[in-house]
Amino acid sequence: MYTMKKQLYIFSLLIIIVFFSCGKSEATPDRDDPANDEFSIKDQIAKATFVKSIEYDTLINPHAGVRQVNLQLRTTSSQPIALYVVEVDLKHPDIAIRVGMPDDGDAFKLQTVQAISEANDKAGNRVIAAVNADFFYWTGEPWGPVVKQGNILKQSFYDTWHGFFAIDKDKNPRIGSSINFLDTYPLQEAVGAVERLINNGVKFNQGNTERHPRTMIGYTKDNVIYMVVVDGRQPAHSIGMTFAELSEVMFALKVQEAINLDGGGSSTLVVKNSKTNSFEVKNKYSDAVPRAVANALTVVNLSAN
Repeated sequence: MYTMKKQLYIFSLLIIIVFFSCGKSEATPDRDDPANDEFSIKDQIAKATFVKSIEYDTLINPHAGVRQVNLQLRTTSSQPIALYVVEVDLKHPDIAIRVGMPDDGDAFKLQTVQAISEANDKAGNRVIAAVNADFFYWTGEPWGPVVKQGNILKQSFYDTWHGFFAIDKDKNPRIGSSINFLDTYPLQEAVGAVERLINNGVKFNQGNTERHPRTMIGYTKDNVIYMVVVDGRQPAHSIGMTFAELSEVMFALKVQEAINLDGGGSSTLVVKNSKTNSFEVKNKYSDAVPRAVANALTVVNLSAN
């Protein structure tokens, strides 16, 4: 009898151990902390339906609350795609997203993303990374609205169905259409954008299947921003992405809202090298030289001198 009770005790103990071990292994990573390496950007993007494999990746942490990842992947048809991701936790008190203008001014003109980053890099606004933003006319005027540190530089849109990306005065990201621009939220920063990619957590089908270099931006429910640049028009390096594939990437990153920015030769990601204190273009632009653009979205450190 004693032996039987002992065996039952051991058996029950084993069940408890197995139960808690399984629970621990299946625990969901803390999504509120984007610096938590358990939430792997690489592993999430690998879940996109068009991805066959990821051949290599590099990860840097240029500042607390900011991660930058470069990925080279193969599609299910074995075609190469290079993409570059900046992940930004807006809950970090020192980190913000701000509109970068040429020469850090208010006038509409054209300048490369690298030059815009250099011009906007100053005490209390140290630029960590930047991507190109809105489409534009060759006069330097952007297609859509511009709000820079609360100052409205332009309100009109190129077309009524176009959209915008913004940061409100409470530091919350917003994506909307021309219909609700300035009506709902007091905006601190804003740029125009065009094609919606994710709406309320649902992939938005744009229908256009052309492949091009791309730039897009989106955010999660907990205010984590994803800025993504995709190389294209370089068959041996990267064929570019369709809108459907852009939506797949943002969906894999658990983004709630996402929108397409200017692409093609405009697509550029610049990151400051912390060792040299200089700005470096991370992607391989499709034009012969970096394209001058109307504005950029910059990730900045508010506390650095």
